[in-house]
Parts: sequence; C-alpha cells; structure tokens
Amino acid sequence: MNKNLSVSQNFLVSNFLVRKIINKINLNKNNLIVEIGVGDGMIAKELVQTGYEVLGYELDPKLYENLVQNLNFSNLKIVKQDFLTARLKNEINKEFSIFSNIPFNQTTKIVQKILIDEPLAQEIYLIMQEEAADRFLGKKEGLLLSLLILNNYSAEIIYKFRKTDFKPVPKVNIVLTKFIKREKPLIETEKYQKFLDFICYIVMQQKPTLIDRLSKTLNYFALKDFMHLLKIEPFLSLYQVPKLKYFEMFELFMKKHSSKMEIFTGSYKNYQYINQKNKKVFQTRK
Repeated sequence: MNKNLSVSQNFLVSNFLVRKIINKINLNKNNLIVEIGVGDGMIAKELVQTGYEVLGYELDPKLYENLVQNLNFSNLKIVKQDFLTARLKNEINKEFSIFSNIPFNQTTKIVQKILIDEPLAQEIYLIMQEEAADRFLGKKEGLLLSLLILNNYSAEIIYKFRKTDFKPVPKVNIVLTKFIKREKPLIETEKYQKFLDFICYIVMQQKPTLIDRLSKTLNYFALKDFMHLLKIEPFLSLYQVPKLKYFEMFELFMKKHSSKMEIFTGSYKNYQYINQKNKKVFQTRK
C-alpha cells in the first residue's frame, strides 16, 4: 500500500453525519469494529464514544502519530500496519465487523481481501466510490467480482453522500455500501476453490453467449440438455443470467459432469494474474 495514503483519502467533514450513520446502521455492540485507514480519526472517535471497541489500521506515519497523540481511549487500539498484510484470522480473536472510509485507490484490493479471500467479518460497511460499488454489485460491469462476493455476502448501497460531505471535495459520487455475511456460504468450503475456477473460466471466455463460453466442456446437445435442467436459455449473455443461477450451474455441473471439472483448474489463478496486470484504480484526484 502507498505509504502516503492521505493523498488518496477523502475525509468526512461532519461529526454529526458520522454519528448519524453509525446510529442508522446499528452495528453489533458485541463485535469488535475494525477500521481500515483511520485517517484523521473522526470515525474512530465517534465509534468509541458511541460505545464500540475499535481496532484501527493506519499506515501513513504522520496520520498515525497524530492519532496516537490525540485519541486516548481505552476501547481504541490503532496499529501502524498495512491492512492488506494483516492476517485477520490470527490477529483478531473475536467476532468483528468493519466500518471504514477506505482509501479509494485501494478499493479493489481491500474488497478482494475482506469479501473473497478472508470473508471473516460479520457485517461490513464501506464508504467508496459509487462506480466501484456498482461493480461489486454487478450492476454495470464486474460480474465476476460480484459473484465471488455474493457467495459469502449479500450487498446493497444504503446511503449516498453529497460531494461536499468530504474534504477534499471528490469529483465522483460516494456511497455507503453494506455487506452482510450469510449464515453459510452458497458454496460449501470444500468446493469453493473449484467454484472459483468454474466461475472465472466462464466469465473470462471472450464469447457472446453462455453456451459458447462452455462449448469446450461438453458437446452442443449435452450443453442444451444441461441448460434445460437449469431452466436457462442457452443463448443468453452473461448479464442476462440471474446471478444465483451461476451457483446452481456449478452445483449441477459438479453433479452431472464431475469428470469434466479439470478443464476449469487454474482459472482463478489466471484471473488473479490478469487482474494484477490490468487493475483498475479508483481515484478522485489526479
């Protein structure tokens, strides 16, 4: 993570607004609240004063020193660490939630970590660019990410900020996005890696229809029968298929054509490699 994170963050300017949002979302008081990028400390201060126990991550040395000097609360711990390197399972030994105004230029990496790679938080509230939120909900693009997130969390945008709620004033729209963890994932843990490969394979095929994207796995007639069992029109494009149908598709393929699953092996690693090369960085200032 960039060591000068302050240049990529837009800080909220109103304590009243932060308090209003905290009261609105009603975080679980029994959970530790994790904040990613504590920044100027406004959110952390309102959380601890509302009665929450908070663990904050702040890498920027100037911001960290300022926080240590000015925020002295028994229920607040701030660590000088890159959140992306944190081993959450080892470092946090109780149930936790996340509430954070994250650095916008780290949005994709943070979401990948907490919603896909380490889906441990019970509830997650992230202040982010609306364009990014739309991707994670699969509204315009980003179907693959939205499916990987959907396996563990339900998601929705619950608040739209005014640009003047932040300093510096951003050039883009900012929203609060809620992610609530499912009681159990849509795909069982022992099948999850195969699911990742399956979904990545389908989405990364540069072909117009669903049946075309699976054309190397089964013959045409077998694929038609497969789609019929799923009650899916085979010539739909990716975005015309209801998201939950992809999970049914994986389970049915595992059940009916387990011998063909090897073709998908390694697709998730390939996706990660391509994503690192062509990552889209969300910034409000250039």
